Amino acid sequence: LSSYVAAGVRKVDRGGPLGPLALRAWPPEVREPVVARAQAAGMPAGELLSVLEEGLPPLSPASRETLEALSFAEATETLAALGAHRSASVSMAFLAKPDGDLG
Repeated sequence: LSSYVAAGVRKVDRGGPLGPLALRAWPPEVREPVVARAQAAGMPAGELLSVLEEGLPPLSPASRETLEALSFAEATETLAALGAHRSASVSMAFLAKPDGDLG
C-alpha cells in the first residue's frame, strides 16, 4: 500500500456500488420483494440482486438501455474521480496490467 501512496494513488469513495443502479432497473413489483428479502437477510439489496438476478423476469428493452446508460455514467464518474483521462483504451490497458505499473 505504501508504494501506491508514494506513487500518488489516492482513495476515492463512491456513493455506492452498481448494485443499487441495477436494482432500480426492475419494476417495483419485482424490486420490492428483493428489497424485503435483503432486509430480512441483513444484506444490501443490490448484493442480493446479483444472486437472484437469473431467476427474475427479463428486463424490458427500455430498462436494459437505461441500466446500461446509468452503469456507463457511474463507471465514467469513477474513472474520472480516480484521475483517469484521455481514452478508455488507455485506462483499460492500465487496468489490465497485472503489476500495476504506472509507466
